Parts: sequence; C-alpha cells; structure tokens
Amino acid sequence: MDMKVESTTIAIDGLKRNYVFYQISDAHVVYAGDNDSEQEREYAAQRTEHWSRLGRTPRECLESAITYVNEQESDGLIITGDCIDYYSDSIAGYMSEVLGRCNKEVFYTCGNHEKHLYPYDDGEARFREAFAPMMRGNTLQWSQEFDDFILVGINDSTREVSDAQIEYLKAQAEKGKPIVLVMHIPVYTQGLDAPLRKKWGDKDKSIIYFTIGNLGTTEQGYKFYEYINREDNGIAVIFTGHVHFASVTEFSGGRELYTCAPTYKRYIRRIELVAR
Repeated sequence: MDMKVESTTIAIDGLKRNYVFYQISDAHVVYAGDNDSEQEREYAAQRTEHWSRLGRTPRECLESAITYVNEQESDGLIITGDCIDYYSDSIAGYMSEVLGRCNKEVFYTCGNHEKHLYPYDDGEARFREAFAPMMRGNTLQWSQEFDDFILVGINDSTREVSDAQIEYLKAQAEKGKPIVLVMHIPVYTQGLDAPLRKKWGDKDKSIIYFTIGNLGTTEQGYKFYEYINREDNGIAVIFTGHVHFASVTEFSGGRELYTCAPTYKRYIRRIELVAR
C-alpha cells in the first residue's frame, strides 16, 4: 500500500548533523483475538468498519506505515497518539507485536483513545502495564537525549498536564539543548482556529475538544499552555496529532507547531531536522 508522505524540514540552532524521523498519528487500530468474547469481537468489527471508510482497515494502514519506515533511513519513528481506537488486552498484544517489527527506534506518546478502555473495569492498570514498554517505560512522559537536542514526549491526552510533567519539561530545558516536543493534543494557536472550525464545525466545541489553552481549558491546562508559550523553555518545535489533518502554525516566538494527518488515511510525516 502506498503511503501519503508529508515532508517537513525544520532548522534548529546548534545541530551538528541532520536528523530524520517519521511521524504517524491517529491510526485508530482495532484488533480482536480468538480468546475475546463475542461481544468484544462485535464491537471490534463495528469500530473497524467505522475507520475503514476509505477502503483500508486501520491495521492495514499501520502495518504499511511500519513497512514503509523500515525501508527508509531514519533516526526513529514518532507516534503521537491514538494509534489504537481503544484499549483492550488483545489490542495491546497486537500493538506490541506489530511495533516490534519496526527496525527503527520507536517514540510513542499517548493519545486520548489509548485511554478509552474496553471492557470498562480495571483497564487503567492493565493499560499502564501493557503500554509502558512501548512508551519508553513511562506512559506519562519520556525523553531521549541526542548529541545536540532532546526529544521529549508528554502525555496530554486528558487536555491537562500535571505539575510533575511541567517540572519534567523544565528539567529537560535545564540541560541547555533544544527540545523537540511530541504530544497528542495541540496547544491552541490562532492559526489552528480556522482550519479546526472548517474541519469539525464552526462552533466552540471544536476548539474545546481539539486544543489546550483556549475555550474550556482548566486552570491546570492553562498552566501548561502558559509554560509552552514561554520563550525560555528551550522548545524548538512541537509535533502533535488529534485533529486529523496536517497543518503548521506558529506559537510564541515564531516557533512552529505541526499536526499530522491520520494514518488510518495512509498519511505519514517525514521530519528532517537541520542546522540553522
């Protein structure tokens, strides 16, 4: 299956070499195993049909994306959430297996659909146990320090980021290297307002659901938004998903925030980081 590749080049001060990453987002994968109940299999079939309107199942799109990334030279695969449609033990097992086929380092951060639990009992604990290995040991935050920048993942899937997560970001900034930040839900920018309303309806609900830092944002969410917009936080660029279209907009200081089109529609973003 051919993938639709959006290519992006970002100049960052101080890089000693070029880096290439691939980003996927919003694959909405569903999987039911032989041991799942009839009810679980029926639900999985319904959700697969919902996300297969373009003639390809989410699983086919994800597996094609992994095959494509394996064939390219890169420094890793970035996943910005909603790679699954909801959590189940079968889906977790499938994701562990398919991501294990990736021959590049995987940098996975959580989306809101990763936290949709089925069945609705003790799934939260099972989610953390199952997905932590796929999320570099921590479903809330992680970082990977390269020679000349730091890749940081923050779980903002509830549209809030805790004080501890903000402190974690601050600690990365104190290392003095540029930060490439990846998360699922974008912070609000003026440039996102119009395309969000065009895609999802000209209503405040579109802004409330799809961004952090504007209508409907809690006090804790605003704390995160305000930190992101500080110009002394070391953040050079932000990569997100969630909105189901590709865009680039500016947040404070002329820095850019990118959203990724959905992988269930066969989209993948190629990111090249170059020296400014």
